[in-house]
Amino acid sequence: MATEFTMSGELNVAADALIEKMTDIEENKLVSKEFGALTVEVKRTDLENGKVQLELDLEEPSPQGGTGKSTLIIVWDTVNRKAHWDRKDHSYGDMVQVQGDIWVESTGDASCRLSEKGEVDIKIPIIGKKFAKKIAGSLEKRHPNKRAYWEKRVKGE
Repeated sequence: MATEFTMSGELNVAADALIEKMTDIEENKLVSKEFGALTVEVKRTDLENGKVQLELDLEEPSPQGGTGKSTLIIVWDTVNRKAHWDRKDHSYGDMVQVQGDIWVESTGDASCRLSEKGEVDIKIPIIGKKFAKKIAGSLEKRHPNKRAYWEKRVKGE
């Protein structure tokens, strides 16, 4: 059974300006490195009806030592200000599944709410659930810092 996570908070920037930054290639490289990636390659594909797919190939420090590689696919519906993401770990394949949804709600001309929910499922007997809870907790703990980061980037700071 997967471990769920939910996070949400306010930003003092316009919703559309936030989406513009969150779908930008260079901004995704910067945020990935800011939050621990050693290397990151980003591909952006503009799809139909305001949809944008970002594919991030990441190398990050591994909790077990060394580094690990993963691919993060984010499909944004920029018109409706929402996205679905799916992260694939190259070492563990389908044994580790991390996915979620992001949505941005306008709360005023220069304010919005950034929300995210998802789940972590690690199919390793005995220790899988423990590690899933740790990953979900880490994602929730970082969310305020990511919101602050995105707010600064949108404001040009």
